[in-house]
Amino acid sequence: QEKDKAPTFMQGQVLTKGTYPPAYNAPAQVKLQDKEGSWLPDLFIDGSFLYYHADEEGLDLATSAAIATNNIINNVVATGNSQTLVQDYAYKPGFQVGIGARMGEWTLSGRYTWIRQTVDTDSTAAPAPDISGATGVWIPDNWFIQTTSQGQSIAGVNLSSQWKLTMDLANLMLSRAFYQGGRVSVTPSFGLMAAWIDQKLDVTTEVPTALIVNQANSTITSYNSSDSWALGPKVSVGSKCLLGYGLRLEGDLSGSLLFTKYTSVDHSENVSAANASPSTLTATYSSGYTCVRPVTEMDLGLGWGAYFGGQKYHLDLLASYDFLLFWNQNMMRKLMDSTVSGTGASPGNLNLHGLQITARFDF
Repeated sequence: QEKDKAPTFMQGQVLTKGTYPPAYNAPAQVKLQDKEGSWLPDLFIDGSFLYYHADEEGLDLATSAAIATNNIINNVVATGNSQTLVQDYAYKPGFQVGIGARMGEWTLSGRYTWIRQTVDTDSTAAPAPDISGATGVWIPDNWFIQTTSQGQSIAGVNLSSQWKLTMDLANLMLSRAFYQGGRVSVTPSFGLMAAWIDQKLDVTTEVPTALIVNQANSTITSYNSSDSWALGPKVSVGSKCLLGYGLRLEGDLSGSLLFTKYTSVDHSENVSAANASPSTLTATYSSGYTCVRPVTEMDLGLGWGAYFGGQKYHLDLLASYDFLLFWNQNMMRKLMDSTVSGTGASPGNLNLHGLQITARFDF
């Protein structure tokens, strides 16, 4: 500083010409050459291919049992070799797009994520029971309200299902990247997250005539669905370790607390017995369901970036493996547990994990 001028302070540290105070963390975002005469900030766009595996706790479908005859009465009884049938899952493609702008040392970005998954569990015959002369059946795990002619849980000789998941996620984040060493940078972020999550589960089984004396339908289906929207704050921290030649390792951890409104959680099923009234059974939450749901996200990846065009542009490529945990999302199962059993555990979590390949262009 010049001797004839009073010292200037920044956060308690004397500011001298051409230097930073000791506590100042130098910015670490992509820095392009100034565009002469342009009033626009540095912008970037990115696009990602997703290959995610989605699964949800509480989507066990049925437990095997047997039909045994006692004094001409057919009863569903437990076996010594019981098995549990669970909904199938698979990796499915999705995508993510983003746009952002750098304003000084801060970056404002928005991203949209599209996920659609439909997975079928093929028709599966009940395993042979270890009871002589008995017939193997599946007892659906609270997916049906109706009972057998003897008042027991309905059962079928085979069972199939289809699970559909629809997710639309949006994030608006403000962040500042800074160096914590010559090769390590840290990026804290905060902002908002919105989520629209819809699910459907159809469970179909074939009921033997031994359980329903006067049948109208041997094949019955349980239709279950939930629709929700959510909005809340999100915080995130990411770190990058520069390896040289434009390569880097990076990881991110974020958490959100979302006010969630389940606009509908519904169940319906057609009835097997011919004399049943009504012929369709339904269940729902009378006035919707509101709550606060947490979301946890984590990823680890390997990236590469380089400037070109005289540092007027920057290209970045990243391959990462992601983990996303949406807490307590299986409201379909919660509704059916409450309807059939009168009580139930907390809703199961919705889990996603898989590969994300991202290309980003700064200009």
